[in-house]
Amino acid sequence: AEEQEWRGAAPLRTEASVDTYAHDSGYSVSWVYSESLGGLRRFRGMLPLVSPGRYHRRFSMVYRPYSAVEASRQVEKEVSAGVFRRIWAQKTKKDETQREHDDRAAARRMAQQESLGAGLGLFTFYVTTTVRNEDTLSEACADVERRQGESKTKWRRARRAMEATFAASLGVGIEPTSALSRMAKDRWGA
Repeated sequence: AEEQEWRGAAPLRTEASVDTYAHDSGYSVSWVYSESLGGLRRFRGMLPLVSPGRYHRRFSMVYRPYSAVEASRQVEKEVSAGVFRRIWAQKTKKDETQREHDDRAAARRMAQQESLGAGLGLFTFYVTTTVRNEDTLSEACADVERRQGESKTKWRRARRAMEATFAASLGVGIEPTSALSRMAKDRWGA
């Protein structure tokens, strides 16, 4: 059997533009998760993005857990912010909105779960669509953007970062923002 080396895994030819990444196997466009459109999100919300369709898509999630100390700080900030908003509403004689009430309840639940040992962390998602023929790329992009709308989440195109986002969507543990930290203790794997 012929032995393969890692450097042989890279594409032979690539060309990145602002909105497209052209490579050996086709043309790709990538998106980065921006935010949820309010409320608690269940995994079912992402089903439109991971379910089969006419065009090839890759969906990956990168999760970075907080340390126990940092998780405790984050939870305490959320609880304190909810209490502050309630006190402010009372002082200004404004009714608490349903969203504010729900946020306070969620912060209390999160604090309870964290005190029982639940983890907390940062996460993001990446989606990439790839087509062989550049003429079908706009249709594939429209399909992904329709699915993003169905998932009730906000996404942004990875303009000027197609190569890094393409690599992140491969699901092999690449996190494009990991090298942005100048402190070794904050970098992944350090």
